[in-house]
Amino acid sequence: MHPIRPKAPVLVLALLLPLGCVQAPPHVEDPIRDYTPPRPTPNPLGAAKVVEENYEGQNVVVSLPASFDPASGDRYPLVVFFHSYDQDARQMTKLTRFAKLTADLGWIAASGDLAGPAHWGNERSIAMHQAMLRRLRERYPIDPNRIYYAGFSMGGGTALLAAIAAKGTPDAPAAVATSQGWSNLMRMREAHDGMYATSIDTAYGGALSEAQRSRTDLVARADELSGIPIYLEHGDADEYVPITHSERLKAALDAQGIVNTFKRFAGLGHNEGTIHEGVILDFFKDKRRP
Repeated sequence: MHPIRPKAPVLVLALLLPLGCVQAPPHVEDPIRDYTPPRPTPNPLGAAKVVEENYEGQNVVVSLPASFDPASGDRYPLVVFFHSYDQDARQMTKLTRFAKLTADLGWIAASGDLAGPAHWGNERSIAMHQAMLRRLRERYPIDPNRIYYAGFSMGGGTALLAAIAAKGTPDAPAAVATSQGWSNLMRMREAHDGMYATSIDTAYGGALSEAQRSRTDLVARADELSGIPIYLEHGDADEYVPITHSERLKAALDAQGIVNTFKRFAGLGHNEGTIHEGVILDFFKDKRRP
């Protein structure tokens, strides 16, 4: 424990300050730059009931609303959360507000480990996502027209890859949201002096082949997202996944005439505390799969 310092020396120093010192102008609050994202409350789960299950060796976290009653005949909207680099399924309940806020809406939320903490959207991670969704539909009364994908960081690009792979299947999402996500994996590999190069190469079994580069270039594949409303959000101070990833994808979606919303947040960096879960869920609310 640090001893309490006497206040007298501080007062003396204050008296010794030159009389001509000019005080700094008062801080004028900027509603965007000074925005502090809401952090999880002491009980971030609220009324959510969280269960962990194992599907074919994959850990899956499922959040159920307090009103959940499988015998009611009701069908529940489902939000699938795609975790970020160096995380797992528990990120959804431990570090985001998706479990609490979906429970407040009477929805189900789920997240899987997929192919590990550094899968970078490889084909195995998409296959594990598909296997997880099949099991979720078997176990829970999910509304097939109200399945939504939400991904953060590494999970952002993965959510979009999963959406493309799911087109024309029961897994197809009614909408997708990415927070601070990547849109071109080769650009991620080359960024930050190759900080992610080793983990990306490991996930893909070596340096990205031409086919793998094409598969993970979501800007070039934007046309394959047609018919899926897309929400993008990004802070312009993101030091890990530059905002240009979302800007380029936004431009590509616009060029294809794909319904999308892009929110740019001034001064925000890269972490779970800058995910706008409530805004994302508001975007999902009126979306239904055709």
